[in-house]
Amino acid sequence: RLGRAITEGRFAANVARRVAPTLDLYPTDNAPMKTSLPHAIAIAAAFIGTLACAQNNPEPIALTTEEATAFIKGKNHSSTRLAGGSPSLQFKDDGTMYGNNSGSSDSGKWRIEDGKLCMTWRRWEYEGCGKLVRVGDEIQHLFPNGTGVHLVFKK
Repeated sequence: RLGRAITEGRFAANVARRVAPTLDLYPTDNAPMKTSLPHAIAIAAAFIGTLACAQNNPEPIALTTEEATAFIKGKNHSSTRLAGGSPSLQFKDDGTMYGNNSGSSDSGKWRIEDGKLCMTWRRWEYEGCGKLVRVGDEIQHLFPNGTGVHLVFKK
């Protein structure tokens, strides 16, 4: 990766040098503005950095119902809850589940519905169905409204 970053950095510098020592940019008032070569290099480096980040952040891929069932049914999972804590979850074959998180424990019911993991806890404040998605090499459970990540399952 370091070699790639160095190569990309050299590429950015070469692009900036070839563009011109000064560039005409048009800010919001449409008045021409001159910028220096270091400024052009910084712009090119930021652009390449953005491209590199986009390549390292893969798009979420929703698990199918079969994949979700195979991932959950009869399995024990360690997870990270983005709101805090690292619950250990046990999903039994019969649809019951047990969880421990920072000294607190609970039990409830689970099911898979259209590729979504549905959970209802007895005491913990969570009830709903959220998508299971693969992002890179991890599986994430999304909140039912789809606005964020509820759990990240550890390997």
